[in-house]
Amino acid sequence: MNTLRALVMAGALLAAMAAQAGKGNDQVTATDNAGFQAQSKVIKQELADGKTYSELDQKQRDDVLAAMDRMGAALAEKGSVESMPEEMKLRLFNDQELVNAILTKGREDSRLLCTRETPVGSHRPTTHCQTVAERRRIQDRTQDTMRKEFQGQALKSN
Repeated sequence: MNTLRALVMAGALLAAMAAQAGKGNDQVTATDNAGFQAQSKVIKQELADGKTYSELDQKQRDDVLAAMDRMGAALAEKGSVESMPEEMKLRLFNDQELVNAILTKGREDSRLLCTRETPVGSHRPTTHCQTVAERRRIQDRTQDTMRKEFQGQALKSN
């Protein structure tokens, strides 16, 4: 029973890694040491460029780097996923999922959206750019302000 469960988990790990191979550049696919080192180098450069993952805070960056270091050490020791014991494969998979989750969210939040608007009283349009996360923060602040105003008005009328 224990062997069957280990085989099922190993199969799921390998299937997930194969499925991730077709995803975007921010998806880490740790199957062998050489491939992982190449991906790791690119991701570390993107983390350092200040643009690609600009919305990640320092803790998220540290978590990604620590997980990638653990993955790199495991792959350097064993060479590939196939030669790893089951427990090591699971740790590798969990680190891979952590990295992929943080980087996917970071890339989406750091995406720059620009709008062209013509201010009232002007005929000259201006371009205004914000990241997805900045837009979300502004929307949240606006909703909080409106909610507080509405609650204040409701209290005054009673």
